Amino acid sequence: GEEFAILLPGEGIEGALELAERLRSRLEASPVLSDGALISITVSIGIAALLQTDDTADAPLQRADVALYAAKEGGRNRIRIYQLAPDRSRSDPGQLPS
Repeated sequence: GEEFAILLPGEGIEGALELAERLRSRLEASPVLSDGALISITVSIGIAALLQTDDTADAPLQRADVALYAAKEGGRNRIRIYQLAPDRSRSDPGQLPS
């Protein structure tokens, strides 16, 4: 599996979630024909918001990566959103309901 990032200025978490779900569902519904066999395609997606406290470009990517691996560990073909805990000292890669 390959990993890539998409920056969505002005979209916020809800816009990112909407795009991610469209991408996830379209890939799931589009098997690929290879050597006469249909191969299912799924995607796991991690979403993280940019924060004013981010001091490097890697900070939001690291949070998205945590959410991505939570999606993979949760069964793949899922979307997880990185959410800061109320005390902001730990993270909780939660999932918004579909």
